[in-house]
Amino acid sequence: MPGKLPIGIHDFSMLREDHFLYVDKTAQLEKLIAMGQRYFLSRQHGFGKSLLLSTLAAMFSGKADLFQGLAAEALVRDLAQKPYAVLSFDLANLDTENVTTCQASFQQILDNTANIFGFPSKAGSFKLKLTNLLYDIFKNNGQLVILIDNFDTPIVECINQPQKLLRIHKLLKVFYDSLNKASRYIKFLMIVGQEKYNNTGIFSTINDLNDISNDKQLARLVGFTESEMQKTFSAWITMTAQSLPTENHTIL
Repeated sequence: MPGKLPIGIHDFSMLREDHFLYVDKTAQLEKLIAMGQRYFLSRQHGFGKSLLLSTLAAMFSGKADLFQGLAAEALVRDLAQKPYAVLSFDLANLDTENVTTCQASFQQILDNTANIFGFPSKAGSFKLKLTNLLYDIFKNNGQLVILIDNFDTPIVECINQPQKLLRIHKLLKVFYDSLNKASRYIKFLMIVGQEKYNNTGIFSTINDLNDISNDKQLARLVGFTESEMQKTFSAWITMTAQSLPTENHTIL
């Protein structure tokens, strides 16, 4: 039987530990890490953006066992000597029923992140909690890697409710403004979603955010090329082709 197809798998550790087929994107990710520090990537649903962030998280965390045989194996071995603190924020988890629930769920995400790094939850405003959290983790672990998935989901969910949209937009700007002010703590930042960031106006305070959505050098970061499909899924392609019914043509 061919290897297991990674349908619906967004977690790199699960993909590798359970021996799913994997199209090796780590050479591109190695190039991305070497090129700079702050990135934005826009792609439609189903292109593997969440898996991309999960792979970056595993790289910066130094999970070398997961990268055996992959292009970035040597880099991740080096990172394992001094791994970075990785903070992952999936904004699809925000409750946008109203502004109060949105802020409460954002606060909960911060509390969960604090607990992961062994810090107690602290009282205070959203902005103060975020600022203190970034500083505490930096002070204890060194520079941070911040990965933000589905940045546009809270905006899209209330796009037809102008008043709520404005208030949630303001909350998101506080989030990104705090990240920008903590830039000296941040080694690497990547934000992904489906919408173009310049359509939202929430990143105006982030300096040097590099939109790589149309970068030809990094076009293969997500999605599959024909050659990648042939290399990784050739057994499945052959098996599928053999199972297709053969058409019988009658010559008149």
